[in-house]
Amino acid sequence: MWTVTSVNLSKKNYRIVKADVTGSSWGFKLLGLITLKPVSYANAITELYQKAGVSTGKAQALANVSQQKSSPFFILFSIPRITFRADLVEFTEGLPPEGEMGPSSRAKEQSLGGKANPSALE
Repeated sequence: MWTVTSVNLSKKNYRIVKADVTGSSWGFKLLGLITLKPVSYANAITELYQKAGVSTGKAQALANVSQQKSSPFFILFSIPRITFRADLVEFTEGLPPEGEMGPSSRAKEQSLGGKANPSALE
């Protein structure tokens, strides 16, 4: 099951918690061709989330995510690197009070086809 979320960032309904957070992964190639240690996208994203301090249960998201690849080549080897850069934002408006969206409320929301009716959640 896929969930699609749409957020309007044209008004001041969010704040930047951390700006310009990075996560990187390095690799190693012999002669620039033989990969001995591949670059790991998963490790780079995991490091980005850890450095940003993303917390579960909070209305947070990574915004302005960019990816940069580099691979400096030396005579006998190269060191490929992938870096992800992002801003951590937290949404401030339109959130239900803490504890209102518990498991039973989420189940009711799903039974309504993903459209939450505040009167039905009580």
